[in-house]
Amino acid sequence: MKKHLTAAIFALAIIISANMGIFQITGQNSTEDYSWGGTFNTSSKEKTASITMRLSYSVK
Repeated sequence: MKKHLTAAIFALAIIISANMGIFQITGQNSTEDYSWGGTFNTSSKEKTASITMRLSYSVK
């Protein structure tokens, strides 16, 4: 579903700019909290990454 939704969005808009924000890297299935400056788990082998993105776009 996400793949089809993403394709539909790109068919309707042109991305003007994209900026990456905070990286939150936590142990998979952990209860670690996200922090304002980012989270970088260095002890777990299995990880989950969440990245905040800011997109500017023009609708066709």
